[in-house]
Amino acid sequence: MNCRVIACDFDGTSATNGHPAPELYAVLAEARARGILTLLATGRVLEEVQRLCETAPLDVIVAENGAIVYLSGVGRIIQLGSLPPERFLDELRATGVPFHTGAVIVATRKQYANQLLHLIHRFGIDAQLIYNRNDVMLLPSSINKATGIRRALDIMGRSEHNMVAFGDAENDIPMLMSAAVGVAARDSIPAVLALADDRLPQPGGAGVALYIRRILDCGGILPSPRRKKISSGKTSVGDDG
Repeated sequence: MNCRVIACDFDGTSATNGHPAPELYAVLAEARARGILTLLATGRVLEEVQRLCETAPLDVIVAENGAIVYLSGVGRIIQLGSLPPERFLDELRATGVPFHTGAVIVATRKQYANQLLHLIHRFGIDAQLIYNRNDVMLLPSSINKATGIRRALDIMGRSEHNMVAFGDAENDIPMLMSAAVGVAARDSIPAVLALADDRLPQPGGAGVALYIRRILDCGGILPSPRRKKISSGKTSVGDDG
C-alpha cells in the first residue's frame, strides 16, 4: 500500500486535554511536502478546531464527526446535513438536557442518550446517535467520519485505499475500517483495539508522530493488512492462495 493520505482523530489520539501535540507539526509538514494529504477528523465544531490548530499543516479538516468538510487550501466549507428542527431543540432544552450544537451536530453526555432517542422517535427525524467515550452525538443517519473523509477525498482526487487513519473511540471505527490501514491509539477503547490493523507504541500525539515518521522513512510504502487481502483459494495444505 502506497500511503497518500493521513487521517487523524483529535481528542484522545493526536491531542491531549484538548491541545494538539506539537511533535506532530513537523512530521505532518514533511508529509505534505512529499505529496501526502494531511487530514484531521474530529467531533468538534470547525471554528474550535481552527482555533486550536491554527498553525497545523492540514489540508483538510473534517469536523462535527463528518458533517463539515473544510478544504483549507481553498477555504471551502462543505456541509453534509442539517440540524434537527428548532422544535426538537426546544423540547431538548425543556427536558433539562445540557447540549451544544454546531452547523449539524447536537452533542451531549452519554447519560442523556435515552432522552435523545425518545425525541428522535417522537419527532420522527432521520437521525442516529454516535458515541465517543462519555459523549454522544446526534447526526443525520448517513453521516460519520468516513463519509466526510470520502467526500473530501473525492474532491481532492485521492482514495481511502491509500489512507492510513488513526483513532481511539467508537466514532472513529468507520474511519479506521474504511482506511487501507487503521491504527489504534495507545489508550483506545477495546473495540478499536480489536479491529485495528496496528497499534501506536506510545500514547498521544508523540505516538502518532513516530508512526508517521516510520511511514515517511519507508517512502510511504506499507504492507497491506490481512483484512484487505483477497484470497484466491486454498493450497493443498490449507493455506490462503
